[in-house]
Order: sequence, then C-alpha cells, then structure tokens
Amino acid sequence: MKKTNLTFVLLILGISVLSYHARAIEVAPRISDREIIESLAEIKAEIKAEAKLSHQRFEAIDQRFKAVEQRFEAIDQRFDRFEQSVDQRFDRFEQSVDRRFTEINQRIHMLTQTTLTLFGSLMALIVALFGYIIWDRRTAMRPLERRMVEVEQKVAAISEPARDENSALPRLLDSLRNMAEDDDRLAELVRQYS
Repeated sequence: MKKTNLTFVLLILGISVLSYHARAIEVAPRISDREIIESLAEIKAEIKAEAKLSHQRFEAIDQRFKAVEQRFEAIDQRFDRFEQSVDQRFDRFEQSVDRRFTEINQRIHMLTQTTLTLFGSLMALIVALFGYIIWDRRTAMRPLERRMVEVEQKVAAISEPARDENSALPRLLDSLRNMAEDDDRLAELVRQYS
C-alpha cells in the first residue's frame, strides 16, 4: 500500500504539474479575414514602398555608374588629346632637328667652299708672287747686264798699255769678280766676257 499511495501521490503531482504548463500557453484570439486582408495590404504597401525605394537606389547607382563612365570617357579623351599633343611635339622636334641638320650641312658645305676658294686664292697669290719675283729679278738684272756689257766693251776697246794698275778699271774688274763669288748670274756673266 505504501507503494500504491506513493504512486498515486506522484501521479497526482505529475498531472498537476503538467496541467500547470498547459495553462501557461494562451490561445490566440481568432483573426478575421478582414484583418488578414488589411495586414496583407499593409505588407504589400510596405513591399511596394521598399521596391520603389530599392528601384530609386538602383537608378541612383545607375546614374553614378553613368557619371563614372562619363568621367572615364573624359579621361580617355584627355589621354587621347595628350597623346596627340605629345605626338605633335615629337613631330615638331623631329622637323626642327632635321632642319638644324640641314642648316648645319649647308654651313659645312659653305665653309668647305669658302676654304677651297681661300686656298685657291692663296695658291694663285703664291704663283703670282713667284712670277713677280722672277720678273723683278730679270728686270733688275737687265740694266746691270747691259752696263756690264758696255763696260767690257769699253775695256776691250782700251789698249793694253792704257791698262795700268793704278787706273779704276782693274779695281772695278776685281770688285766685279768679288761680287761674282756671291751672285751666280754675275759670275756667269764675268766668265762669259773674261
């Protein structure tokens, strides 16, 4: 009996504990169809508002992408203009360098021509100077040769007795012989007429 009483007490105690938990859950009141439709309409309106807001955000993002794309296009155009300006600068630089080389070549050609002209003129002057020297020697020697011939003819015309050692003629002949030692042409003339 003790065992059954204990079982019975435990059973009552277990039922009371279980029934206590069953009372803790509240039963929800009944929702009407109208309330459900209104709730759905509110949810639908919120979804539409969120969709509209997200659509606006996507449009704003699209506009930002378009703005970024326009910026990239502007940057591309700037790079293209910069590349064209650099190409033009290089072309102008190449033309300038080519023009300078052409000018330098012309100057070198002119300097070469001037040098050749000056060298030719110098050679002509040297030849003219030698010609003048030869002409001057001949013209300076002709009167001397004539005088020598005249003197020799006069000496030859004078008789032997008239030639004495105190006269000027032997001294003149000795002087001419001494001068002939230094001057080849005079030596040749003295040899011819001695």
